[in-house]
Amino acid sequence: MQTQQSEQERWRLIAVKLIEQVGGRNKLAKMLKINAPYLGRIIRREKPIADNLINRVRELHFGCTSEVHQSYSNPLRPRNEQDKRGKN
Repeated sequence: MQTQQSEQERWRLIAVKLIEQVGGRNKLAKMLKINAPYLGRIIRREKPIADNLINRVRELHFGCTSEVHQSYSNPLRPRNEQDKRGKN
């Protein structure tokens, strides 16, 4: 039980870092294909992080090619660079 809790806490902290990198909770929630309030409850430790969500966070964290990444060419690129790319 303790190991599972520490594993969940590890991935919760990684999700917090990803929120900072991608520019917000709503953006990360969209990338993870979950709703933003649910992600907020996970971040605030009100809900445990599910195994399938850990897998999605892992894929984003390690930059693996997956269905999460297919809709985003570079999810960690700052927003202003993405906007410039779309206007060219």
